[in-house]
Formats: sequence, C-alpha cells, structure tokens
Amino acid sequence: MTNALEKLGNHYILELCNANELYLNCKQHIMTSLREAIVISGATLLEEISMEFTPQGITAVCLLSESHLSIHTWPEKNYAAVDVFTCGSHTNPKLACEFLINAFQSKQHRMTIIERGI
Repeated sequence: MTNALEKLGNHYILELCNANELYLNCKQHIMTSLREAIVISGATLLEEISMEFTPQGITAVCLLSESHLSIHTWPEKNYAAVDVFTCGSHTNPKLACEFLINAFQSKQHRMTIIERGI
C-alpha cells in the first residue's frame, strides 16, 4: 500500500555555474539580489545573516516566515549553491530561482526540485 504524500512545501536546489565572479564576491549585490528574489517569490523576509570569507566567498541565509533562502559562493570557481525552501501555496520559489540565475549572470545552471512533506 502506497501512502500519498501530504505536500508541505517545495525545496529548490539551484546550482549556478559560470556565473559572474565579481557578483559572487560582492556582499551588497548578493544581499540585494536575495531580498529581490524573496519579494518576487511572494515570501516574507524575517531575518538575514551573511559572512564574508577570506580570501573570497560569501555565505548568506535569509530566514523566511515560509522557511529559508541561502547562498554559498565560490567566486574563484564562478559557482554558487542556492537553496530556496518555501512552505504553503502562496509562494513561487521557481520565480526566485529564475531571478537569481539572471542576477548572477549564470551561463549554466542546474535546478532540482524536491516536494517536501509527510
């Protein structure tokens, strides 16, 4: 007997490849882009935190009332790992991902979608 999944949210795992190295190492660009992606997706920002690493790279996490959005950058590899996880039916995490692909000028990307639930 197969139990049907009670969908609680969508988890988008986005890998940005061949992205703009300067944007991936610019905290201001990253935080502005994350905030815009949140608005575009229909989610609600509660809190944000970021950390710049030496000699390069940034990690940022935005706590959402619907869950979270995070990014980890490797500018020297023109790469970023992004998670967009939202619960409820009023958000569209795919729109956030599409915005971030463009915001970081990613020439290649991989997007994996996981339906979260019980």
